[in-house]
Amino acid sequence: MRGRRMYAFEIATRGRDGSWSTVASGSGQFSRPPKASVRSIAERWIHEETGRLSGGRLLVVGRRRGVPRGFLATVRIRLVDPQGDYPLASAYIGLDRRDHRQLPVAERLSRG
Repeated sequence: MRGRRMYAFEIATRGRDGSWSTVASGSGQFSRPPKASVRSIAERWIHEETGRLSGGRLLVVGRRRGVPRGFLATVRIRLVDPQGDYPLASAYIGLDRRDHRQLPVAERLSRG
């Protein structure tokens, strides 16, 4: 993709009852494709929240709207068109259901 495109984003955390609460939202011009842009937003947020996240890993998906089966997401970052009508990519921070380790997110990212 060449040039810049306008995207809107939303960062939400999951409560104990399973509902999502928006903690940040915004819009901006991005020079990368949607999946790379949502990864960048997620990684920046992870570094800003260092010490406040319980652990997990970052999972980036395309236009899929829901949390992938087998993944317990605690944070959701969605990238949408500027009007907010069309999902472009999502990122989730959480744990695989079978993963019992509780490593800090920054450590999990550094391992790949």
